[in-house]
Amino acid sequence: MRNALLAWLLLAPAARAEISVADGLTQESTVAPGESREGALRLKNLGAAPAEAKIYQTDYLFYCDGRNLYGTPAGKDPRSNAKWIELSNDFLTIPPKETVTLNYSIKVPKSDALSGTYWSLIMVEEAPLAPPKGEDGKNQVQIGIRQVIRYGVQMITHV
Repeated sequence: MRNALLAWLLLAPAARAEISVADGLTQESTVAPGESREGALRLKNLGAAPAEAKIYQTDYLFYCDGRNLYGTPAGKDPRSNAKWIELSNDFLTIPPKETVTLNYSIKVPKSDALSGTYWSLIMVEEAPLAPPKGEDGKNQVQIGIRQVIRYGVQMITHV
């Protein structure tokens, strides 16, 4: 049984991201306290079928020893700008071979205490459109492996 599973994993087609971020993985803005900026990310579907993107924010921490931490709730870290960023959508359906725009706005609170650089991540994760079917094409797979590919776009705000 174990050898059959291993063979299946080795012979299974490699997962491939159908969605890509066309504008790079870093967005940088300089905004004064009390001001706002608008921006956009272009998301492209490289596949031949519609793709759905789940979009959400997390905090992002990085250290001089090379560690990166992300996935913590947005806005918890003192240097996070996640609460300042409003996304136009949290799900987007992207037609095949097309590009769609995810708009965002950054609204820095009016406060003399804000100074320096703040950051977070916008996560773009491909979401399955339908659950996988069994070999007969009717029943859902009871046990399966699904690889999820996501992009983290670092949002940097200099105040």
